[in-house]
Amino acid sequence: MGFNEIAPFDDPLPEIIEEEPDCDDIETEEDEYDEPTDEEPDPFEELHQGLRLNLIWLWDGECLLWCGRRLPRKKPLFWEKLRLAVETLLKRLPEVDPIFCDFQALQGLAQSTWIDGLTDNRSGSANLEGQAMTDLDGHLFPLARLLADQGNAEGELPKYLKTAWLEETIRKRLGLDARASVSWRQVKTWLPEAVENFCRDLGRITAEAFPLKETVIPFQQPQESTLQRKWLAELRADNRPTKRKEPLQ
Repeated sequence: MGFNEIAPFDDPLPEIIEEEPDCDDIETEEDEYDEPTDEEPDPFEELHQGLRLNLIWLWDGECLLWCGRRLPRKKPLFWEKLRLAVETLLKRLPEVDPIFCDFQALQGLAQSTWIDGLTDNRSGSANLEGQAMTDLDGHLFPLARLLADQGNAEGELPKYLKTAWLEETIRKRLGLDARASVSWRQVKTWLPEAVENFCRDLGRITAEAFPLKETVIPFQQPQESTLQRKWLAELRADNRPTKRKEPLQ
């Protein structure tokens, strides 16, 4: 029998029934790609949406970038100059002290008159409420916190910054446990000079960020009596251990 001859069979071959594939198993070229969406979600907005803050700036470690969907419509020149001022602070202040690597050290740093002077705004500074900036790790800083408290006079260090800097300086010099019992005798030979250098360097960079007059000294060095009777007293009080109450029997 040749190759082209068909061998006879006694019984017919069984019919092979092919099962229809499940619709979920069918692969198409479109499955290789995610379907495009009209609008990608903003991870930073979702992270802080419960706080009702509009994130307009993103600090990437080198530049302060516009990133918000809802940008301030009023006074665009003011907002751009404010962005440049804050960017200068974020870039330069870590040279003064590592404490400025944290957004929180900016609390109360700027007087409202300094912010008004960015655009010679005589009608008062633009409303910073509701606007915020963030970094790549999602740390949030409401811009309204830039403004000094009403009780903080011009030339005086902001309360948060003063406390944080003094605590860290005492810790580095005398150890962690010294903050609750530090005395003037322990610091009088070096603390006044350290505060003077800190205020001077902080003021120099602040003057670079905001258009201050040459006669303005942004942060005045406190008197030694103020350091002794107020700064150190507040530091000891803040770090004094609290007594634990015994549970009721």
